[in-house]
Amino acid sequence: ARKKAKEGDYDMDLDEKRRHPPKDTSPKIKKLLPTQSNDAPETSAIMDTGTSFLLGDPNSIKLISRIIGADFRTGDMSCAHLSDLKSFWISLGGFKFEIAPEHYVYRDPVKKTCSSAWVPSYDSPFWVLGDSFLRAYYAVFDMKDKKVGLAPINMPLRHF
Repeated sequence: ARKKAKEGDYDMDLDEKRRHPPKDTSPKIKKLLPTQSNDAPETSAIMDTGTSFLLGDPNSIKLISRIIGADFRTGDMSCAHLSDLKSFWISLGGFKFEIAPEHYVYRDPVKKTCSSAWVPSYDSPFWVLGDSFLRAYYAVFDMKDKKVGLAPINMPLRHF
């Protein structure tokens, strides 16, 4: 028998059904521009602060890799034309969110190499929006109501 987890334990006795939100409560990616057409099927997404990358279905990642000039298998790409790269936009819950090149390309200043944060996921039905996405947004996770709130980090602050 498995020992019951208690508050403060890492996994809190989570099982696979509880780890990812149910499909009907997870945010839906309706569009991933410029790669998907307006009639693209909805795809469920999860936001994960423990994941560094942007994980998605292999066919979409292969297309994105081709657009940005990255090797699909390794993620390696030239640093020479980073200023020519465009932002990707996703639609979540009717709102558009930008994924700018500085968020989806990792630069290693020591090795002078670049690599893509877009990574194929072969074992998840969800897209995983990791730190590459989340570093551009304030994220509030409402576990009780199973909602996520997002606001751009560069949004002006209002003082009350």
